[in-house]
Amino acid sequence: MTEKILKILLIEDEAAQARLVQEMIQEEGKGSVELEWASSLKETLSKLDHSSYDLILTDLALPDSFGLVTFEKIHAKTPHIPIIVLTGTIEDDEVALEALKKGAQDYLSKNTMSGFLLMRAIRYAIERKKLDQLKEEFIHTVSHEVRTPLTVVRGTIDNLLQGVGGTLSEKQGQMLRLGLRNLDRLGRIIHDVLDLARLESGKIQMSPGSVDLKDLVQELIDIFGAEAREREIKIISEFESGLKPVRGDRDLLLQLFVNLVGNALRYARSRVEISAKLLPSSHEVLVAVVDDGPGIPKERIGDLFQKFVQVGRPSGGTGYKGTGLGLVICKDIIQLHKGRIWCESEEGAGARFFFALPL
Repeated sequence: MTEKILKILLIEDEAAQARLVQEMIQEEGKGSVELEWASSLKETLSKLDHSSYDLILTDLALPDSFGLVTFEKIHAKTPHIPIIVLTGTIEDDEVALEALKKGAQDYLSKNTMSGFLLMRAIRYAIERKKLDQLKEEFIHTVSHEVRTPLTVVRGTIDNLLQGVGGTLSEKQGQMLRLGLRNLDRLGRIIHDVLDLARLESGKIQMSPGSVDLKDLVQELIDIFGAEAREREIKIISEFESGLKPVRGDRDLLLQLFVNLVGNALRYARSRVEISAKLLPSSHEVLVAVVDDGPGIPKERIGDLFQKFVQVGRPSGGTGYKGTGLGLVICKDIIQLHKGRIWCESEEGAGARFFFALPL
């Protein structure tokens, strides 16, 4: 079976370096690669308009573009094509690491690169991109093919509980309510798994703006108000006077608060406190979400932000069992905002979750 010819675009402004890469690929690729060369961002974008490629190799320092901006413009143009960043200095390496977080498949140093390493990186990058695309297709399928029937089943059970199909016995009602609770749990698991997959794939596009945390928390109190009143739990918010808005994605930050406050409400006995204040020394806003529940053993705190791990502290009578993903999602959202998140707790003394966001 004939091996597929890989079509690769090399973006490099130095002709000598471009020839060196070409020689490496010709020697190690043994005729399996067709290489095209562009020496500027403008030329690159023009080629991408008229040709398709299996992979892009790019320097970050071009005559008409520099640093992470170079990667971002190329990646925005062709998000489906795997990109390997070529670096020349330690400073370039730091930028390349940022590019990896934003979707680059790999980076190589020109100073230590060999033909073998280059071809191996090319093949691995293409395979990883294929796996990423399969993951995206799976997420899309689950979103549409699983959520829809779950919604239909839930609606049917709701109708039965409301007597649409006739009067239910007490035993029948109990069985249907049990089914409904488990159906809701399955829905939460699917929701959390999909959210985590999107966050970890780097496919979530942030929409940064000015976010007033006080307004966000008021919305949060509205969301959880009915549950808190039913369980006679007070949600108390305290914000430092004159606190400035933070820069972030409002929807993601709301999800962060929903996960943290929902978690606190689950274990609280009588109150959940939300506070925010400025940390002048680090130019950050510090937010705390505190409950008066049973607390967490110190030796288990390190497990809190691990996937599918539940520390097993008794809930405040909700009967709700978490998915073990909510705090992992919080951690990923905080990392997207270049912030910090941690927990302080002692068994029997409640739990205090903190996160800090840069201004």
